[in-house]
Amino acid sequence: MLASGGRHALGAHAARSLVRCRPTSLVISAPTRAMASRSEDAMARATELIEGADIMVFSKVSCGFSTRAKQAIVSNVEGAKEKMEVLELDMEPDGKFIQKALADITGQRTVPNVFVKGEHVGGCDDTLDMLSTGAFQRMLDA
Repeated sequence: MLASGGRHALGAHAARSLVRCRPTSLVISAPTRAMASRSEDAMARATELIEGADIMVFSKVSCGFSTRAKQAIVSNVEGAKEKMEVLELDMEPDGKFIQKALADITGQRTVPNVFVKGEHVGGCDDTLDMLSTGAFQRMLDA
């Protein structure tokens, strides 16, 4: 908006700022590349963990649902302590990236995020339901 006399109504400083803010090109900055790399690393790590464990639980120490699911697995699955791997996302430097990768893989954004032999079980309620029907143990035994 121009004021009378052709001067910018926002003042000289604001007018210079507006000019500098115009987009020039689509160059990916170093922080953006680093973030993409961390996301790719997180996806690779999540996939490796899922495929490498009989029971894989992505959890948070601060989450009561995670604690409940882990305790239920240990109480109801024969040899669970030897078969179960747990990654506490809130204790990991890249935990938020791994959680985002899990959301991309499963569509589930919450924890716990439980897998049996590479197959997604779901969260706490899904895990408890499968434990109560024996489906969890059958998946593990297959």
